[in-house]
Amino acid sequence: MRFIIHSLLSSSQIVHSIIFCTFVEKIQPMEKSKINREEALAKFKAAKNKKQECLKRLEKSMKEIYKEQTGEEAKNFFAL
Repeated sequence: MRFIIHSLLSSSQIVHSIIFCTFVEKIQPMEKSKINREEALAKFKAAKNKKQECLKRLEKSMKEIYKEQTGEEAKNFFAL
């Protein structure tokens, strides 16, 4: 039996989970200089790693909330 985790979470809990994974960063003005390939790949990999860490924390917190509400373990987790 599959369970959809977000169906039992209130909207405030979902928003809290999303905010938990959102990092506030200062917006810096765009520079007109070009970055080289290595810098671009480094930025991409850093962003990818940051996203993976955030998804792990989000999955853990949502599964804990689901277990508290239903008493059952969540079988699946899906996030875009």
